Amino acid sequence: MIKNKYKEDYQRIKAGQYEYVGKHYRLPMDEAQKKRTAVWNFAAAAGFFLLELAAGLLNADSSRTAWIVFPYLFMFLPTAYMALGAYAFAGAPIRMEHSAYENSLVRLRRSVIAIMVLGGICILLDLIFIAIHFREINLQKELLYILCFTLAELLGLCYGKSYDRRFAGLAIEE
Repeated sequence: MIKNKYKEDYQRIKAGQYEYVGKHYRLPMDEAQKKRTAVWNFAAAAGFFLLELAAGLLNADSSRTAWIVFPYLFMFLPTAYMALGAYAFAGAPIRMEHSAYENSLVRLRRSVIAIMVLGGICILLDLIFIAIHFREINLQKELLYILCFTLAELLGLCYGKSYDRRFAGLAIEE
């Protein structure tokens, strides 16, 4: 049975009518700053997607190996999840309800963490592949493959710093 984790945030007024009584999260920015932040969120998600796509289009020798390609493919899931979070953030008000907060800001943070973890795994696995098959691979393509994920890691670090700076003054109202 599916449970509604936000049911405690609503109180029944009368038959069929409910009132929100949960926490509100107030963003530390005005509407113009929020729009710029929404554009930054979409740009970061697009940047992650393009870097992942570029790594796949390289057709490196390691991309024909299952233990290399599966972590790579799984990176697209948190990237799509991040795009959904960016979309939810763009439509959310400055004073968000708990569900809007979790579907936008929390989703963005978790997605970037997942992308960075999977990117690190892809780098590590490709380095292992290079060490095993050093003499029989195209090393330039493998290094470009690693470079794409290294750039994704750097983008994740920049996004994380920006996220911390932009949302440091988030106020929680009871």
